[in-house]
Amino acid sequence: WQQKKNDNQPLSDAVYGTGPNPVIPAFIDDASTIPSGNVDYLKEVYQPANNMALNLGVAKAADKSNFYLGLNYNREEGLAKYTLFDRLTLRMNSAFKLSDRITIGENLSIGYTSTNREPEGRTLEGALFQYAIIPMKDNLGNWGGPVKNLGDRLNPLGQLYLNRDNKSRSWRTFGNVYTDILLVKGLTYHGSFAADIINGGFKGFSPKYTMGRFIREANSLTQNTNSTLNLTATNTLTYQLQQGDHDIQALAGYEWINNKFGSFFVSRSNFALENSDYQFL
Repeated sequence: WQQKKNDNQPLSDAVYGTGPNPVIPAFIDDASTIPSGNVDYLKEVYQPANNMALNLGVAKAADKSNFYLGLNYNREEGLAKYTLFDRLTLRMNSAFKLSDRITIGENLSIGYTSTNREPEGRTLEGALFQYAIIPMKDNLGNWGGPVKNLGDRLNPLGQLYLNRDNKSRSWRTFGNVYTDILLVKGLTYHGSFAADIINGGFKGFSPKYTMGRFIREANSLTQNTNSTLNLTATNTLTYQLQQGDHDIQALAGYEWINNKFGSFFVSRSNFALENSDYQFL
């Protein structure tokens, strides 16, 4: 309104009326279902976030063996409401000296993550630029949204709420076994085999909604899964000779790598019920 005044434009607006001063209407839509609000969207969308980390470890070391077992749990709330990151990790390392010439060992890590991220990554933009006159809810219980000339941004808190159960989940297992063998003086064999296994996916349900003039008339469910298998086998011979001021080192080896990846995506729309118990394909 002030901008129109400064530019000597006609003082008329679809929301604030016509006349020397803007008038806050009782309702911002013609059907009188969306009352005028005074919303601080940044305050409504963001929250103090709590982070928690729990760690438990057991270690033992001896002349011919060492062992470590660790458990770690991280839970991080997002600054935006209804966002969360969970991670649980188990680690185990051990090594055993079977003789003066032979050592064997292993490393194992198993991790699980669950993430609920912001939809479309535009929550901050929506909270910054949404018009304060748009209420959080209308009189019919729908999330408030833009009408007339009040922009085209959906309700940022409404988007977070509707996305609250849509999570990405992932399991990852990485492990390797190895051996070191002193064949003769100065000549050492090292062999290892490693596997990296990742299985994850996403399940997302998009319900029907009304946000101002934006209406989604059909709900839908999408699911995708993906799997990755990386295998690596390594065999090396290392020779080292020290004589006087001379130091000779030589390395020869062979490595085999095999990578596989697969994914699957499926979707369906028009569910009769939107309860989470029925959100399955």
